[in-house]
Amino acid sequence: MNKNINKAMQGKWKQVRKDWKRTRKELQKRWEKLTDDDVHQLDDQLDKLVTLLQKRYGHSWEDASSELEHYLGDYRTRTQDAIDETLARLNRKPRTTPWIWALGLLALVAVGYFWPSLGGQRRQLGDLWRSMSDTSPNNGAQNQGSANQSQG
Repeated sequence: MNKNINKAMQGKWKQVRKDWKRTRKELQKRWEKLTDDDVHQLDDQLDKLVTLLQKRYGHSWEDASSELEHYLGDYRTRTQDAIDETLARLNRKPRTTPWIWALGLLALVAVGYFWPSLGGQRRQLGDLWRSMSDTSPNNGAQNQGSANQSQG
């Protein structure tokens, strides 16, 4: 029984251990015969996992080790695919909802409908705005004087 674990498999295992909580769940999905206690007792040790697979599935050390090595090789690909999918979802431009377009169109229709009825009031508002924006006290007095003269 060869219980030596090769260096490449140990390197892959180090990557898997970085997110141990998620890894435990994935291990249980992959190997359903592993119980919660089994996975928690692993203590992120690779040789214990190979031994557990050997016991639960009746594999030889070599078979369990090669099956685990295959799983670890695919782990990086699965992780990268999940990251790419998440990034793609986050980078999608949000769709402008149709109700915003409808609201804008409604506003344009309302302005078009009410604009002609504001006729004289528009001029009064413009005159009022011009008189209020005049900051010079002399110009304000002149405007008031000219307004009084036109009334009298």
